[in-house]
Amino acid sequence: MIIPVGIICLLIAPANLSTALLLGASCLMLLFIGRARTKHILLTMGLALIPILFLVIAAIVNHKSGAEETEVSNKSSSRNICKGRNMDWPC
Repeated sequence: MIIPVGIICLLIAPANLSTALLLGASCLMLLFIGRARTKHILLTMGLALIPILFLVIAAIVNHKSGAEETEVSNKSSSRNICKGRNMDWPC
C-alpha cells in the first residue's frame, strides 16, 4: 500500500523536495490513523530516510557551489546596476 506512494514521492522529490516530504508524511499519518502497525510505519520511515538524506546532502552541496558563482557574478555586475533590466524602469 505504501509502495505506490513511495514511487510518487521519489518522482516528485528531485523537482520539489518539500512537496514530496509533505505528501509522504501525510500518507504515513493516514496509515497511522488507519491503524497500521507501528512497526511497519517506523520501518517505512527508516527506509525513507536514506534517499531523503542523499537529496538533502545533494541540495547542500549544490547550494554551496552556486553561492560562489553568484558571488563572483555580483561583483562583476556591481558596476552596471541596470544590466539586464527593462530600461523603462529607473535604476
